[in-house]
Amino acid sequence: EEKKHIITIIPPHTQQHQHGVFRCLMFIMGSGARRRVCLFGLSGDPPTGQGGHVGIATYLSGLDEFDEVRILPVYRHMFGSKRGKQASFDDRMAMCSLAFKGIPKVRVSCSERTCFNFYLKRAQL
Repeated sequence: EEKKHIITIIPPHTQQHQHGVFRCLMFIMGSGARRRVCLFGLSGDPPTGQGGHVGIATYLSGLDEFDEVRILPVYRHMFGSKRGKQASFDDRMAMCSLAFKGIPKVRVSCSERTCFNFYLKRAQL
């Protein structure tokens, strides 16, 4: 049986209203093995450098609390005013892949698109 725990993390060098809140999913597998994944959602248009997104991901990857930091570019922005004004999802994925390349334990994921399309298809059935 797999259990999931969500932990809220606010890095000490940021302010919550500037960079948001990070979520950590801790997966406890049936074997008792733990996998602690920090979810870092962002628009990634563009991802910012050491003073922003890259610096935060670098900080999070250095924490012993996480086995992995997963970068999640938003697929469809929740604010209607921003929709259609962003670079395409594929372009933002490419920018994030370049920006976060080489940071230990960091992986860029297209999970937002996968989940969005899954639930959209499910709603149409």
